[in-house]
Amino acid sequence: MILSYYYLPADEKNEAVQKTDIISGIVMVLGLLSLTYGTHELVHVKDQPFMVIGSLVLAVLLLIMVFYRLRSVAEPLFDLQLFRHRSLVVSNAVFFALGAFL
Repeated sequence: MILSYYYLPADEKNEAVQKTDIISGIVMVLGLLSLTYGTHELVHVKDQPFMVIGSLVLAVLLLIMVFYRLRSVAEPLFDLQLFRHRSLVVSNAVFFALGAFL
């Protein structure tokens, strides 16, 4: 660690300040929370059908809204072009599959 201070180049400051897309972040968090709640409560769908199905429908609508917002905003929260790389998509799918079964 001490040698890295001397041998690694210093970080360059980025003069162009990029704004954070807060609206997309908030909508994405709400969509993922709704999806998590809906999938967690699927076992109680007979007791609360409107709550469970409503949260899943809300999650789908919010995540679709985030997707269209990320495509249309000049400076999105993250670039959707990342998902064109096959290695990234496969590694995320494997990570999700392993997490679902553990």
